[in-house]
Amino acid sequence: MGKQHRRSSGGTNGGEAKKAKKKGSGGFFSRLADVGNDVMNDVVNGAKKAGEVMENAGTSLLDSVKADDEMSNEEILNMTSAIPNQDIIYEQLALAAYGKWSEASLAEWGYEVLTEYEDPSSGLRLMAFAPVDYDFSKWPALADELKKQHGGMDRRPVVSFRGTAEKGGVMDDLNEGGIGTYQFSSNEGDIQGVLNQAAAFGKIDVTGHSLGGALAQLCGARYPGMMGRIVTFQSPGINKEDAQRIKDHNKAAAPEDQIHSTHHRNSEDLVHLGGEALTDGVVYTFDKDGDNTINAHTGQLLSELNDMRGGVVARTYGGGAYDKKKDGSRPELKKNARLEKNTIEGVSVQSSGKGKDGFKHEASESLRHGFGTMVDNTVGAFSAKTDSRDDYVQAWATVQEMYKTGAPLREINDFIVDTEDLLPEQRLRMANQASKLYA
Repeated sequence: MGKQHRRSSGGTNGGEAKKAKKKGSGGFFSRLADVGNDVMNDVVNGAKKAGEVMENAGTSLLDSVKADDEMSNEEILNMTSAIPNQDIIYEQLALAAYGKWSEASLAEWGYEVLTEYEDPSSGLRLMAFAPVDYDFSKWPALADELKKQHGGMDRRPVVSFRGTAEKGGVMDDLNEGGIGTYQFSSNEGDIQGVLNQAAAFGKIDVTGHSLGGALAQLCGARYPGMMGRIVTFQSPGINKEDAQRIKDHNKAAAPEDQIHSTHHRNSEDLVHLGGEALTDGVVYTFDKDGDNTINAHTGQLLSELNDMRGGVVARTYGGGAYDKKKDGSRPELKKNARLEKNTIEGVSVQSSGKGKDGFKHEASESLRHGFGTMVDNTVGAFSAKTDSRDDYVQAWATVQEMYKTGAPLREINDFIVDTEDLLPEQRLRMANQASKLYA
């Protein structure tokens, strides 16, 4: 059942010692000095580990992996021919979770907003989109147009997770317990509610950009029976244990129930280097001309690919999505707008397992853990909240296990009350989320 959580007792215990250590005994400046020492140790240890990985690989972290020669447009189109047009639409739905969407764009793709959910305290935000049930007997041409835009694939319900947009997201990017695990675990009752609504329309496809891509992978791993496809953009990996759940599901599932993941990323981006593993599938890595690290992370790869394909998917240039408050005010976003210049120079394809191999990924994870510990120690010296994130994730894993084995809600609530590692507000939150599992 994972980590064993301490229950309340009458004597001095590890939990009290932990709190005493946080508070310190020498006042503010003494604690600040202790934090400074811990911060330096954490960063140095992370850098040392990264250095060891790079030394073993015999190369530099700054080396980039690119195609030996620039590819022609024809070669790029051939290499990416297996990417369905539907992924181009999903890139826009991944951005929609940030608030970049309009009803006009969604209608072009055959979707409407089903529901939205946001939790400001953790930073989680997600949207669910349902396929519009058109009467194609009246508009047969529309049926053909939608099939074309989706590359012949069925329109499934889609749940899109937002990436990092505020401090809660940053904290989960650095979460030592796994990228995205606190946002997901602290909202899972509500996430399950959104999934139940979307499942009324069929198997669910999940998508997300950056941290949102990690959350989409966690969603697929935790609810494989409800999933269709996982499609991510510039996404880090997740814990190996969660990624393994998809493999285990696929081994036991009939072919039509297996989950396939497609991960799209820019070779100049650094975010995808984080995390331990990607969910099972294929990785497309694009090389682009003139991209720096920021542009590489925020740019839209498949919008350019759509242009190379002749603009078959409507409203994708510049994010596809009009600003919902200024819909239609930007002429360059009109249907089938074309880019002045394509900047994709090459693309490589590999399995998701190979997509996380190599020294750069190991070094990046070492540094991420180092900075994560640094943040925990810095904030945790003055507040218990940061240090308790992993405690919450571990306790919630126990709650989930109890729920899946049929434990009554009363027994789960008893466990939550008796788990000393949680802060009072976290106990209330966990009890609330647990009750939603049983709703």
